[in-house]
Amino acid sequence: MIRRFCLLILFISSLPVPAAALEPAVGRLLVAADTMADVRFRETVILLVRHDAGGTLGLVLNHPSQLPLAEAIRGTDLFRERGDLLWLGGPVSPGRALVLTGSRNVEGRDILPGVRATGIRELVEALNRGGQVDPFRVFAGHAGWAPGQLAGEVARGDWRVRPATAELVFGDAGTLWRQLSDEARPVLALRRTFPGEPAVRP
Repeated sequence: MIRRFCLLILFISSLPVPAAALEPAVGRLLVAADTMADVRFRETVILLVRHDAGGTLGLVLNHPSQLPLAEAIRGTDLFRERGDLLWLGGPVSPGRALVLTGSRNVEGRDILPGVRATGIRELVEALNRGGQVDPFRVFAGHAGWAPGQLAGEVARGDWRVRPATAELVFGDAGTLWRQLSDEARPVLALRRTFPGEPAVRP
């Protein structure tokens, strides 16, 4: 019995220690908790593109619309031959478009390596110059928080803060929330490890 107990202690001590909780910051992700009460943000992943004393602004990464970008952007035919869709960035200012791009041919502000934030005008200018602009996504609207509001929601458990990469930002939106939720979810039980030993639960 003592030997089994010692082996179990060694096994537990070998488990990776969870990283310290991240604070909201530009270039990080907000992953909605399973218990998110606000229906507008259930199962959403948001990239923070502004976070300062004036408040916080983010873009929902996993809500594509069914509207072709060629129909959403007026005054140009540059998107006519493309199959891009408009993305729904959040409930604030739905008539305003923001752009995320991985191309350095588009003028903008770097958010994290391989991702910069910009506007429609800058994207169109780059296309008119014949520059490579992919990958990019155009978002209608954004999510916004007043100063201190997001910190309260994170403390309440509405959001988990996760590091972002360009691959996550421009990757498969359909599986993004589930992927990040599974990574962030704490281990609730240790499976049976030694023959004859019961599972250990916290």
